[in-house]
Amino acid sequence: MKQKFTEKPSQMVTSVGPQVIYITLNYNVAPSDDGEWEADSVQFKSEEVPTITEVADAIIGSGRLCSVQELEGVSNALVHTFNVHVEDDELFEASKKLLFALNSAYGSSEDVNVFRYEDKNCWIDKTTRTSILSRLDAEEEKGKRTTNLSFGNCHLFNVPIASARSMLKDLEVYAAECYDMTNSHQLSIEGLETYAAVHEYDYQDGYPEPLSFGDEIFTYVKKEPTAKDVVAALKKMVLPTVVERDDDAALECIELFPSWESMLGKELKKDERYYYDDALWKVVQTHTAQDNWNPRVATSLFTQVVKGGADEGTLENPIPFSINMELVEGLYYLDEGVVYLCIESLTQCLWHLASIPRYAKAVE
Repeated sequence: MKQKFTEKPSQMVTSVGPQVIYITLNYNVAPSDDGEWEADSVQFKSEEVPTITEVADAIIGSGRLCSVQELEGVSNALVHTFNVHVEDDELFEASKKLLFALNSAYGSSEDVNVFRYEDKNCWIDKTTRTSILSRLDAEEEKGKRTTNLSFGNCHLFNVPIASARSMLKDLEVYAAECYDMTNSHQLSIEGLETYAAVHEYDYQDGYPEPLSFGDEIFTYVKKEPTAKDVVAALKKMVLPTVVERDDDAALECIELFPSWESMLGKELKKDERYYYDDALWKVVQTHTAQDNWNPRVATSLFTQVVKGGADEGTLENPIPFSINMELVEGLYYLDEGVVYLCIESLTQCLWHLASIPRYAKAVE
């Protein structure tokens, strides 16, 4: 609880007794609504001036935290009042410890653990959410379709159970995102190496916006899956059998294979097949997919899967031609509706076959 003052209090009040120093440190000093002043305080009684680490520990232990900048002000007050020296490393470590505490307190504060229902701030903690879900399970087993919810000063009646579940799931995801953000901050703070970085660090950054609910929770509307949802579900269901097909059978359902675009930044293993640009491609050598190595360009990494397998390239079954493809002498290729015989091999063909008579000859 904050201390009240009729006048603005000094940051430090000291008195010296026989072999004992009495120190009161006032921080978070601010005017109160009644025209007076208020502040948080920690007190010390010892034979020696407290170190800045001891001050930080006392502030953290009190549960009434101050900013890193204010701790620096306390440090300066100790230096000026008692002519002591505060090591930079000690101030850095004390400030870092305080920053940990500030982030932990913020992550569990009402600024984060909150959602809005109409015009009220509310929260349902983890234990209560779990308890409500158990209640919903029991009510559904008994055939009930609605339930009552109470949280804070809100009491809701005849809420569809499906809506209550949806609301609790949204809160669970929100709480998990906040928890992850707090952990991320703790790791970042641990890695700070300079006092300036600690001084400037924003421990409140990155938390998701609190959720807001209204009377829509009294109406549950089942979300109909989109065509994209259906396709994704079908792909997930049939992919284990599709990938076992040979090349000819795979060509009958190329859209069911993972797209090359979906694998960017991921490892593509030799002989895996991917859908790209209305064609199916097989990985020639294991590599990590990059946006400038698409299958039509990176001919050393991919080969197009075509009908016929090992017999492709015959007059009856010519290879579909694409720019950047390798031409092999003696094989037949189909380009722009015309069949060509390769008469000289070419590692990477950058032109359509009609324009390179040295390498390809149209078949009459």
